[in-house]
Order: sequence, then C-alpha cells, then structure tokens
Amino acid sequence: MFQINHITATLAILSTILGALTATSLGWKYRARVRLQPTESRWRSLVSVIALSLVTLSVLLFAAYVTRNALIRGDRNGSLTMLIFIRAGNYLSLIGALGSLTGKGKTRWPTFVGACLMLFIWFSEGMSL
Repeated sequence: MFQINHITATLAILSTILGALTATSLGWKYRARVRLQPTESRWRSLVSVIALSLVTLSVLLFAAYVTRNALIRGDRNGSLTMLIFIRAGNYLSLIGALGSLTGKGKTRWPTFVGACLMLFIWFSEGMSL
C-alpha cells in the first residue's frame, strides 16, 4: 500500500492552491490590459470575464471553506454545510473551465489553469469525506 507522509501532502496541496491563486491573479492582470485595447469580439470577451469571475469565486469559496474548518476544527464525517461548499466549488470551477475554453484572449489560459487546479482541489476535498 502506498502511503504519503503529511509534509509531502501539505506541500502538494499548498503548491496547488498557490498555483490557482497565481493563475487567477495573472488572468485579472491580463484582463486589465485588454480593457485598454478592445480588439476582441464582445461576447467572447464577456465569456472570458465571466469564467474568470467564477474561478475567483471558487478560490474565495475555498478560503471560506478552509476558515470554517479551522474554526470548528474540521468535520470528519462531513456535514450539509461542507457538502454545499464542495458542490458549489466543483460547479464554479467546472463552469469556469468550460467558459475559459469558449472565451478568447490572454485571459483564457490562466483562467483555464486556475479552474483545473481548483477543480482538482474540490474533487480531492469531496473524495476525502
């Protein structure tokens, strides 16, 4: 049986979360530049902004989820509130990934990477219950 020690697992999770935060902040940085140069089609640009907003909401939801778990010292069996967090985070990340593939511009790929990383985090949180 393969066992992973706690330090390795913690570093892997932290690097995934930091990667998602970096990708999301890069997406907003690219979006700020694009707003100054409107050369893209409007609906695809709007889809990119919506996808980036959904991924940002997923990151913020994960921060709220972690804060709640720290305050109540975790819930090993899961509760209705935890399941709502996980389900909402999964849906936000999935719709953000699909929207980023539909969108256009430099915002597209950082949004997609951030959405995939957050989808991985939410899926692993759901599997751990």
